[in-house]
Amino acid sequence: MPVQIVKYLGAVAQGDLGTDLRSRRPVSEVLMAHLPHTVQLITAAMLLAADLGIPLGWLAAARRNGLFDRLIGVLSVSGIAVPSVTIAIYGMLLFHPGWAGCRPSASAGSAIWRG
Repeated sequence: MPVQIVKYLGAVAQGDLGTDLRSRRPVSEVLMAHLPHTVQLITAAMLLAADLGIPLGWLAAARRNGLFDRLIGVLSVSGIAVPSVTIAIYGMLLFHPGWAGCRPSASAGSAIWRG
């Protein structure tokens, strides 16, 4: 077992992450194929967080100890305390095009994104 771990870590250090069991392609190739969508999602999330967080934090600070300040405080602590998977599931249910359950959420490879 220790010999296998050393061989695996040596291969990982050289960039060989192994072979994907489903597609039989190198794992690094599969990861690189999804990297553009990941970067796009991260960028959108950071911009949305900054565009909402900075003004709301400023308004909460301007009305310190008021109702708005307490509401924003509860929402921000809830956003940190609730697991991100739970928030993601509710976000998908709330914002996807067929929210009534008519069709699944669209992915970056679906026809809705291709125009």
